[in-house]
Amino acid sequence: MPPIRILPADVAGKIAAGEVVERPASVVKELIENAIDAGATRVDVEVEDGGRARISVADDGVGISSGDLGMLFTQHSTSKLARVEDLAAVRTLGFRGEALYSMGAVAEVAVVSRPRGSAEGAALRCRGGRLEAVRPEAAPEGTRVEVRRLFYNVPARRKFLRSGPVEFDHVRDTVLRFAFGHPRLGLRFVRDGQVEFALPPDETLQTRLASAMEKGGDPWIPFRIETNLGNLEGSLGPPSAARTTTRGLYLFVNGRFVRDRILFRAVAEGYREFLVSGRHAAAVVSLRVPPESIDVNVHPAKAEIRFARPGPIFDWIAASVRETLSHSLRAPGLGPSRTDGNGIRAPQGSVVEQSLSRFFGAEAPPEPALPDLISGRRVFQLHRKYLIEEVADGIQIIDQHALHERVMLEELKRSYGSADLPRQRLLVQPSLEVTDEEASCLEEYRRVLESAGFGFETFGPRAVRIVAVPALLSRDRPETLLRDFLDLLSEGSGRRIGTDEILERLACRSAVRFGDSLPDGQIEALLQRREILDNPHVCAHGRPVAIRLTLDELERFFKRR
Repeated sequence: MPPIRILPADVAGKIAAGEVVERPASVVKELIENAIDAGATRVDVEVEDGGRARISVADDGVGISSGDLGMLFTQHSTSKLARVEDLAAVRTLGFRGEALYSMGAVAEVAVVSRPRGSAEGAALRCRGGRLEAVRPEAAPEGTRVEVRRLFYNVPARRKFLRSGPVEFDHVRDTVLRFAFGHPRLGLRFVRDGQVEFALPPDETLQTRLASAMEKGGDPWIPFRIETNLGNLEGSLGPPSAARTTTRGLYLFVNGRFVRDRILFRAVAEGYREFLVSGRHAAAVVSLRVPPESIDVNVHPAKAEIRFARPGPIFDWIAASVRETLSHSLRAPGLGPSRTDGNGIRAPQGSVVEQSLSRFFGAEAPPEPALPDLISGRRVFQLHRKYLIEEVADGIQIIDQHALHERVMLEELKRSYGSADLPRQRLLVQPSLEVTDEEASCLEEYRRVLESAGFGFETFGPRAVRIVAVPALLSRDRPETLLRDFLDLLSEGSGRRIGTDEILERLACRSAVRFGDSLPDGQIEALLQRREILDNPHVCAHGRPVAIRLTLDELERFFKRR
């Protein structure tokens, strides 16, 4: 075994930097957090080559005195903690004192700051851990940090940076997180000299979402709930805004953007009854709790937290999301509910009660008549979600979406790439904003998407115009459709998305949905098409299409055996 030695300070600094500074977006995150902690009302972010060449973050916060400026690049130097007890109730976004030290170890960093009320500012430069002397410099009140040539002295790290457009997309996502998490903060974002967006201060979250999200969609649902656990607020995207990844879900705890599994699952549980399987909510959810009830010191980049009482937090968020959606997305045509003698709530005048009465032969109004299938068996729709079919030895409960999805998948596979696959040419051709990475992805999969019925063309530097969609999906918004497929293609994370996966997504989107009312003729046609399926047992995602209850099972359940 080689002898044990103490690492040189410059090597240790570069290793430590890897935990805090992963890519340009990490730099932007740390610097905006510092600006917010400094009381800034406005922050300007500029990047060149996706941040690989240059990053500048300027704020109008309290500023740094010339005496303190010299300590900025010293490891663990911070104005936010003084004692170990302070870790139990962290009230700032930053607190470890590692960010600027780490940046200074792997980049060329220049800081110019002027404290509020001071007549003069000061400047300091650090290059690869080597400090220059602090010098006077004219500057506006606040602080500007400029980071150039990130990882210039760590070639092994720099070669793993992605292209400028890809790194820019990560930076943009980071800036948007602060825009949604701190709507009262003015944000100006510049890419290679061009203003990407300029958001004024003192906005509401709804105003900010309206300016940042794609236009023309269903309205988002604002909410605010206070309990003894804390304060929960934000805005919930409608089901039409749901995506196939979690990228549209922004979670904040005490102003800090987090990737917390408990919060993700809580929001997903709240949306469960409103989204089909495989869809993820788009929402902004901000939680405010006492600082002592969470531990933010469990991850080098502070991206994860730990709750002292995760169970109540989960239940509270799930219930709040569910109730907010229930009140805002009340299904049409459902009257007030009543409670039976057992405390079970059922809709008044329930069609289900009437249908079950007819199905099992009890006295009931003879109309409307149940459809007779070719098989002579009876069938009816239950809650606009399931088909209840009479079979020779009992009843069969069919998931209407799953069955139609399987039918559509097998038909799509037969007609894929041929002239038989119908497509709808659009008279009004909407456009969709895309990132550079997404535009590249569309070109890579252009042949597959066009064979599936899509048509699109480049429209400006960062947009595509949609000229055609699969006719099976013509009832959906074209922008939403193409966005969903972009999400699917982006999910690959380096692996190739196969044609089958794309056709499965098409089949899912074209199938009748939970809540669709099916006329008798459509029910009969669907069951007839089932008879010619190669695999009538599972849907495109592998879920069962139907379950069967035999007369023997029913009789045992009712204790007749």
